[in-house]
Amino acid sequence: MKQLNGLARTESVSFYDEDPVFSVRFLDTFIKTLSMEISMRQKQSVNQKLSFIDSSINVSESRLKLFEKKIMDLRKRDILARKSESAVVEEAEKFNKVIRDFEIEEKTHNLLLEKKIEFSISAAGFVSPVIVLEKPVYVQNNF
Repeated sequence: MKQLNGLARTESVSFYDEDPVFSVRFLDTFIKTLSMEISMRQKQSVNQKLSFIDSSINVSESRLKLFEKKIMDLRKRDILARKSESAVVEEAEKFNKVIRDFEIEEKTHNLLLEKKIEFSISAAGFVSPVIVLEKPVYVQNNF
């Protein structure tokens, strides 16, 4: 007997063996096992993508907070810089650059949130294609 994905099988399984019912049952069980294994791997793949997106969102949120602090700092400095015209132009350029960076980071953050929602919906809606309606009934042959 050999092991194939946890199922015992004889050296040669044929549709024309002495017990064709066993062959069909074996193949049916083998196909169901493979289907469940494929389903589990697909779920793992979706969960890994969700985990990566979650970590990216956390990084993005921390960067957003950093940019918000920079904006507040620049606003304070902007008030002080209004006293001299040359300083105002320089501070305005810095302020506009930080605003652009913030907007880019905010768009990235929103995109990651959308992807997380998509993968969450995908993970929640994943259903195995195998449905067992009732337990199988085995008939013994007395040949």
